Amino acid sequence: MKDFKFDSPRIAVLDNNLYYQYALLAQIYDWKAAGKQTFPVVIPQDLTPGSISVESIGLQQSGSASYDTLRVSSPDLEILLYLDATHHMLRLEVPAAKVTIQRE
Repeated sequence: MKDFKFDSPRIAVLDNNLYYQYALLAQIYDWKAAGKQTFPVVIPQDLTPGSISVESIGLQQSGSASYDTLRVSSPDLEILLYLDATHHMLRLEVPAAKVTIQRE
């Protein structure tokens, strides 16, 4: 068992195969402060701590609708989270992998 220590009380646990967990980033993102924000993360499969950057890129068009959008970045991944007006995730895209997950 490994123990990890973080300097922040706001930590994200992100499973590689469970995309709905990325919706939590929209909840811990400080919308009033805006800008790029960095959060510590743990990915259980890797048992490695790291960090992830989250940045609002404003309203973006996806399909036939406009959404508040967050860009989630790590050294090897970029994910776009498309959110409704209450910041609930409705769509997730991984542009490099050409993956789109749409909530119904």
